[in-house]
Amino acid sequence: MTRKSVITTVLVLLGVAVLGVGVVLAYDAFRTRKIDSYAITYEVTVEGAGGIRKVEYTAVPDGQHRTADPTTRTDETPTAQPWSRDVIIPAGRQARLTVTPAEGAVVGCKIVLDKDLGSPKTKTLTENRAPAAGQPITCSTTLDDDQRFRR
Repeated sequence: MTRKSVITTVLVLLGVAVLGVGVVLAYDAFRTRKIDSYAITYEVTVEGAGGIRKVEYTAVPDGQHRTADPTTRTDETPTAQPWSRDVIIPAGRQARLTVTPAEGAVVGCKIVLDKDLGSPKTKTLTENRAPAAGQPITCSTTLDDDQRFRR
């Protein structure tokens, strides 16, 4: 073997090794990328007469990128009881749900992470129940901005 062929072989092997390391690092970076938003569900339960008068909640506006600033939405005619909405909230931002019941109703609220990281199960982030009929309640939580997605 000539010196030139030895050098060529060494350079090819070195190039293959560097390429292999690069592929492994790129795959790991993709597999453990930082989470930029969360899919959550707002849930409202109602006991008693009258139902819900108004629900206000934060969410990324429809048609916007999942990391867009969340806005407050209002549902002033909630007919379904129990009431729920699936929304997107960017990481590090506050998820907030405020419920105003009718005079005879006692309401509860819950914010649920649709999938706990690394698990197919849901995870309750916060929940609250009004102490008496007719009293509004709020559930709010700030979503973690330092989690990584692991496949």
